Amino acid sequence: MTAPAPRAVIGVPLYNHARQLPQALDSLLAQRYRDFAVVLVDDCSTDETKAICDDYVTRDRRFQYHHNQRRLGYIGNTRRAFNLANELFPEAEYFAWGSDHDLWHPLWLQALIAALEAHPEAVLGWTLCQRIAEDGAILKRHVHRFETLGETDRLRRFTRTLRAMVSDRTSAGNMIYGLFRKRALMADKSMPAMVLPDRALILEAALRGQTLQVPELLWFRRYVGIASQNRQRRTLFPDRKPFYIRLPPWITHAGYFIVNFAIRDRGRPDISRLDGWRAGFAYMLHYPPVQIRHRLRQGVPKLRRWIGYRLVKPARLGWHRFGKKARRRVRTLAARLMKAGRSATPRRRGRLSE
Repeated sequence: MTAPAPRAVIGVPLYNHARQLPQALDSLLAQRYRDFAVVLVDDCSTDETKAICDDYVTRDRRFQYHHNQRRLGYIGNTRRAFNLANELFPEAEYFAWGSDHDLWHPLWLQALIAALEAHPEAVLGWTLCQRIAEDGAILKRHVHRFETLGETDRLRRFTRTLRAMVSDRTSAGNMIYGLFRKRALMADKSMPAMVLPDRALILEAALRGQTLQVPELLWFRRYVGIASQNRQRRTLFPDRKPFYIRLPPWITHAGYFIVNFAIRDRGRPDISRLDGWRAGFAYMLHYPPVQIRHRLRQGVPKLRRWIGYRLVKPARLGWHRFGKKARRRVRTLAARLMKAGRSATPRRRGRLSE
C-alpha cells in the first residue's frame, strides 16, 4: 500500500552551504504541520553537503536527496527542484522553495496553509521576515508589509506589486520563499532565466491570483556579502549566458510577459493573451518613473551626507578663517546633515548566493 501524497512539498536547492545546512534542515524538521515532503537537490557541492543530506534522509523518510550530474546554477537548480517535486508528488497542492542557509519558525508552514485555505483566491502566501547575519546574529529589523488580498483586477495587482518591489528591493527575495499553490507556477520553466528572476515570478503570480501575508515573524533570512545585478549575471548562468543578459532587467521582464503570455499563450487559463500584452507594456510604462522616484529618495540623504563630510574639512573650504561662532554653526550643520543622511539610508547587506 503506497503512502498518501503530502499536502505540501518544499524543494531545496543546495550549493556549498554545509555550515548552515543542518540548522536549516532542523528548522524544517521542527514544523508543527507534518504533512509535507522535502526534496533536496544538490548542485554539485564540493563541501560536506552530501554527507549531511544522507544523514537526514536516513533519519526522516519525508526527505529525499538528488545530486545533479553537472552544475546547473541557481536558476537551473531551482527549476529542477520544482520539477522533481512535481514528478515525485504530482498530487501535492502546495509548493515552496527552501534554502540551505535560512531558518523557519515551527509554525511557518501551518500558518501559511491555514491562511491559503481561508482565502482560495490567493495563490501565494508569505510571512514577515527577520534578517540574520552569517553567524546567526540579528541584524537591523526590516519589516516589509505587502499583500494584494481583495484586489480583483489583474493589472492593478500587477502594478501594485511592481511598485512595492521597486520601492523595497528585498521584498521579491522574501516573497519568492513563500508558499505557492502549485498551479500558479509554470510547469517546465518555473523560474525565469533572467536577472532578478524572483521579481518576474512574483509578478506572474500577481497576474494569476492574489497574494497574502501572514502578519507574524516566522522566517529568518540570512544575509552576507553584497547583492548586485552584475553578481547575478556572473552566478546565475554557470555555462552559456543568454544573449539578453546585458539588457536592463525592466526590458527583459517586459519581454518575458509579452513572449510567454501574449505570443506563446502559455498562461492559460489564468492569464490570457491580452493580459500578457497589458502586463508587458505596464512594466515598461510604470517601472522607469517608479525607479527614478526611488533613486531620488535614496539620493537626497546621500547628498546630505556628502555635504556634511565636506563641511567638516576646514582646510578645503577655508572656513577656519572665520570666527569661533561661525565655525561652531558650520560644525552643527554638518553633524545634522550626516545624521539625517545615515538615518534615512540604512546600511543593507546582500543576499547569500545559492
